[in-house]
Amino acid sequence: FEVTESDKHYVCKFAVPLEKRFTSGSETVRTLEEGEVFEVTEGPKPETKEGAKRVRGRNIADGVEGWFTLTSKTFEPWSPQYKCNQSTVINDGLAIKEAKAVRKLEVGEYVEALETPVFDKAAGLLRVRVRAEKDGAIGFATVRGNHGTTMLKPVTAGDRGSRSGGD
Repeated sequence: FEVTESDKHYVCKFAVPLEKRFTSGSETVRTLEEGEVFEVTEGPKPETKEGAKRVRGRNIADGVEGWFTLTSKTFEPWSPQYKCNQSTVINDGLAIKEAKAVRKLEVGEYVEALETPVFDKAAGLLRVRVRAEKDGAIGFATVRGNHGTTMLKPVTAGDRGSRSGGD
């Protein structure tokens, strides 16, 4: 089973408001931060007064739902590639408290997501099952820590274009 790019999952490029209603400028539920992964659950629908495409979606990390304007400036399609932004560990299980370490991921290493990210409620962590590009090690790694630290950064289309073969 292979996870591929999705037209239903997007990565936030910079902070944007997640709003309660379809209409732009409605009450803000919370702010989507750079690097957060979002699943589109409805839309895109054109907003008549602005001409913008609005979508309803769910934040993968905390399940919060709301409306936001989907543009190429604010979001880009999620891809199953991540780059280690801060050293973290690949574990043999999702629940970090019961899992054993497979190995440490070093900053700059690339991994491929084998499933979409999931939220480990007990630990308050966004985790994803990955395969390390360097040696094929498989397990669960933390995407975002419980204090918001990004451990694995999604590799976007722009990043892939600038990436050289051997890295």
